[in-house]
Amino acid sequence: MPRKRSKALNLKIRVRLTQPMLKSEAIKRMRRSIETGVIAPGIELAWIDWRTGKGASATEGEYVEGEALDALVAFHSAIISTETKTRIEVVGEGKGEQ
Repeated sequence: MPRKRSKALNLKIRVRLTQPMLKSEAIKRMRRSIETGVIAPGIELAWIDWRTGKGASATEGEYVEGEALDALVAFHSAIISTETKTRIEVVGEGKGEQ
């Protein structure tokens, strides 16, 4: 059965923590950022929509709107839905981590 392109989610979102915190806290801050449109303290976001080739980034305290906010809302909807097959990876950026 062919996939419908209109429902395909082709986003890559990178959440970078700027301070130590639990994964659950990072998810809460991500959710708060989406709800308010302002990036929460302790996180930085970068994203690209592979379908359109558009992307951007934002650091804590920055306001996100328009297509950027739409991309984050779509991402959040995908990670909380049981119907999507979204892959979430934790990538270490420290010395010796891969």
